[in-house]
Amino acid sequence: MNRRIAGLFPVVALAVLALCVAGRLEADPGAWLVDGDRPSVDHAMRPAERPLGNDLTGVYGPRLAWIKAGIARLGRVPAWDPSGFGGRPGIGNPQAGLFYPPVWIVWRFGAPSTLAWLTVVHLIWGGIGVYT
Repeated sequence: MNRRIAGLFPVVALAVLALCVAGRLEADPGAWLVDGDRPSVDHAMRPAERPLGNDLTGVYGPRLAWIKAGIARLGRVPAWDPSGFGGRPGIGNPQAGLFYPPVWIVWRFGAPSTLAWLTVVHLIWGGIGVYT
């Protein structure tokens, strides 16, 4: 086997493995990668206080919807984020991803599943980095 082809085998195997893990997304491209119908497994909270879902369904999904609505209404990403504390500038939220180009793609498409596909792409990219 050619050395170049042999060197690509682990990369291809990693991509196939990541896509197998994301089988739910392959079957239903509009699905979430996580289960939002069960309580969070955050053990720092008491079982009675655990809300349904997790950070993806409780924080990032609603934020995506809010940013997409702001872009549709204003033609740009909203400058003010009313969700934290008494509100804050959008640039003041380190998890907003204002300067992270892959998140711009998620905002462009706006489907909740794009957050999950972004996670899958990060896993593949990270695996390639570990391999190399």
